[in-house]
Amino acid sequence: KKDFVVKQSVKAGEMVKVNDDKIIVYISKGPEIKVPNLVGMSMSDITDWVISNKLKLEFSDKYDDTIKENSVISANVKQGDVVSEGTVIKVVISRGKLIMPEFENYDEFREWADKYEISYDEQHEFSDSVAAGKVISYSYEKGETIKNNDTIIVKVSDGKESSVPNVVNATKANAKSKLENAGFRVNYVYKCSTVANGNVIRQSISAGSKVAQGTTITLTISTGKCATSNSGGNSGNSGNGGNGGNTSKPSTPPTPTCDTSKG
Repeated sequence: KKDFVVKQSVKAGEMVKVNDDKIIVYISKGPEIKVPNLVGMSMSDITDWVISNKLKLEFSDKYDDTIKENSVISANVKQGDVVSEGTVIKVVISRGKLIMPEFENYDEFREWADKYEISYDEQHEFSDSVAAGKVISYSYEKGETIKNNDTIIVKVSDGKESSVPNVVNATKANAKSKLENAGFRVNYVYKCSTVANGNVIRQSISAGSKVAQGTTITLTISTGKCATSNSGGNSGNSGNGGNGGNTSKPSTPPTPTCDTSKG
């Protein structure tokens, strides 16, 4: 029986040296069990075979466009393998063909695809009829069979295409009006510049670019000329104890005097 001793390397009654001799004990794995062709068996037949041989069984299932429903797709052992009692036999059963359903929105599709481990690829394009963020089309139509390991292509709308106008040097108000009329959102940052106060220095997306309506364009607005620091001729006086720079006149040498205290 399984887990009982089959034999031992030293016979009963023989003398051994303590701490020197090793005794090998052989434990039974039970009877040899040869695996039949599980792929050709029904679920009930596999269950009966597992029970009669004191094995363990784990079922899982997946969609398959080539294997009919409730038939075996694969197993973790193949025909002719030898296993012992207690071995876990893992069998994958077909759920049949996976049919493309209809979805109300993109979130519903993603939840369904993730649940069934279906690969999908998101592609974006402009559309005059489909709102931004909505699905234009799927590579499979409703009711079609999804092939094994195939990737579903999802085309998502970026909304209507629009050309960005040129608003550089325009006033803030005129630039805002021009961009909003073209379907864009506007954001502002401010910076000193030689460009007239209140006019646009630059735009974050260059004129002529093709982008979706609703895109935010950041405008850099001039606050006028940058303030300049006064670095006059006295700046050198602080660096060298008053002797720096070339703007100060040389001092007049003192008039020499005679020391009469010593006669």
